[in-house]
Amino acid sequence: MHVGPVGSVHNKAREAATNLMNQATHIETAVSKHSDQAHNNDKVREVVMENAPGNLKLLAPIIQKEIVNSCALETLDAIMDGLKDRFFSILVDEARDMSVKEQMTMVLRYVDDNGHVIERFVDIQHVTNTTSSSLKDTIDTLFSRNGLSISKLRGQGYDGANNMRVHVLQMVIDDNPNESAGEANKLMREIRTFEFVFHIFLMKVILGLTNDLSQALQRKYQEIVNAMALVKSCKEKLHWMRNNGFDALVDEVSSFCEKHYIDVPNMEETFILTGRSRRNAPIKTNRHHYHVELFIYVIDEQITELDDHFNEVNTELLICLACLSPKDSFVAFDKPKLFRLAQFYSQDFSDEDRLALEDQLEIYIHYVCSSSDFSQLEGIGDLAKKMVETRMHQIFNYVYLLITLSLVLPVATTSVERAFSVMNIVKGPLRNKMEDQWLSDNLLVYIERDIFAWARERELDLVSTFSVRSLASSENMMGR
Repeated sequence: MHVGPVGSVHNKAREAATNLMNQATHIETAVSKHSDQAHNNDKVREVVMENAPGNLKLLAPIIQKEIVNSCALETLDAIMDGLKDRFFSILVDEARDMSVKEQMTMVLRYVDDNGHVIERFVDIQHVTNTTSSSLKDTIDTLFSRNGLSISKLRGQGYDGANNMRVHVLQMVIDDNPNESAGEANKLMREIRTFEFVFHIFLMKVILGLTNDLSQALQRKYQEIVNAMALVKSCKEKLHWMRNNGFDALVDEVSSFCEKHYIDVPNMEETFILTGRSRRNAPIKTNRHHYHVELFIYVIDEQITELDDHFNEVNTELLICLACLSPKDSFVAFDKPKLFRLAQFYSQDFSDEDRLALEDQLEIYIHYVCSSSDFSQLEGIGDLAKKMVETRMHQIFNYVYLLITLSLVLPVATTSVERAFSVMNIVKGPLRNKMEDQWLSDNLLVYIERDIFAWARERELDLVSTFSVRSLASSENMMGR
């Protein structure tokens, strides 16, 4: 019998008959399956089938927001389940969104059962300002809402979430061509000055000196050992530049200005501030202005910023942590410094624990140096994973606690900054009026989509969450 090509009438009829006889593919079976799930759950049964509200519309904007909020709640619950009762740190940063709202993002960092460093985005909140009190209130809300314990907090990282505001000069050009031309000419005159070029070249030098450290701190998993080495190197380069680099910079700026026909001032002549009265102005030379008031001032600000982030106490702590590094066959191992590290965490190490740690360190270093399993490790993160893999974290429990605490400690806030990059995509020019909760829910589900994919497998939980919320919304509507 001729059956014809793949799309022939005969083959289509045969495929339809096969599907008809396959009961598992019938829509009736699928509906029955979901009905059984609904009847087995009281909360779902209250809002589905014959109890479903007559005005239920899943395409309405408010329903879509409830669905996404339910997904966000399930994702957040999964994150908190993963955190459990572990030590963690919090990373906070702030930035303005498309609608010029101050948004504060929070990320939790911890070490899981396998020794992996985990960083999870948990919330973004609109704040009226970035003062310390506003920051505290936002963090308190996060802790209370998710049942987080302050006693488990072992590190805090802040970048930009402080009292300082950066004032950015903005030029507004009107539709009037004459005014636009006037503003453009004024801007051009300011650009074609020695002082403007000096600022540009100075910023270029500063960014060049700090680029390696900046790039390293932007990596997702930054080793503390590498960070400390780069901080030290960056400080040394800045100090050298401060003491020896001014004349070379002036020569470079002067050469550029001469090439582009920009007046170069005599450094020994009196400095004159354009547009200001000279009557009460202090007498100073151009060299003093450019060397002391600009060059040294800017570099000192950079050094101060590094000193604030890596002060004496923090530096000692990080140097002690660096002794855990397994690189080059544990060459950085220093027993006194690791014992000192345990003293920093007095709430986690009692006097008896520290005595036990002192004995354990001797056996630990002998074991890891003689074991081939630990011979090719590069960082503290690799060491943690290898200890779990070989179950040595149970034998050297106090050493592993030190390793965990070192990995929890945040060095940079790059995970938070990545969240802002996503925020600018989700809340773009065409969606610049998103409500705060709607924005937070979308970001949580998108950024932690791997967690949401796992939570989505627990379909009944997600349906229950949405059903309960729908019931509450319906009751509120009826109450009105």
